[in-house]
Amino acid sequence: MKNAVIIGATGFGGLGLIDILSKHPEIKISGLAAIDYGKKISDMYPHLRGICDLEVKSPESIDTENADIAFLSTPDQVGMNIASKFC
Repeated sequence: MKNAVIIGATGFGGLGLIDILSKHPEIKISGLAAIDYGKKISDMYPHLRGICDLEVKSPESIDTENADIAFLSTPDQVGMNIASKFC
């Protein structure tokens, strides 16, 4: 099982990743981050209740040490600035 984090989890692409990855047999979503953080993703998007109930954290506070893979679903240039945190 691989641990995945999604940066930009509350945007259109991030929500799509949550949907896809939650069905993947070898991926566990271990962290969500976005600029609109502080609530559970399922409180913001009720259709995710029971599928993904993780709290959305700030991009700066996401645990990168335990992530096997990171998805950067962010606007142009933002991902480039965050990517070095995962190296």
